[in-house]
Amino acid sequence: MKIYEKHHKIFDIVLHGILTLIKALFTRYSHKNQGVLDKLIRYLIHDCLFEIPSKHDNQKTVSPKCKSEGNRNAAFDLLFSLCHDSEKNMALVYEYLMGL
Repeated sequence: MKIYEKHHKIFDIVLHGILTLIKALFTRYSHKNQGVLDKLIRYLIHDCLFEIPSKHDNQKTVSPKCKSEGNRNAAFDLLFSLCHDSEKNMALVYEYLMGL
């Protein structure tokens, strides 16, 4: 996904819409595929919220996709919805954050 939010003052309405739509779909349909959820949670945490450049990154623009307050809130809201009443999903978040 191409990064449109170059800094926190730019709001990417398409990204916000995608995050909101995914939340609505996963909230509506209870037959959640855990494999898809695992990938989505990892993507939200790493790519959208907490991506940190490393020494091995060749790109200068490595940073979280969600920079604006609105999109970060939407990503955290989706993450909260996915982890609500799910110890397995919460454990994925915990394991990732402990590795930072």
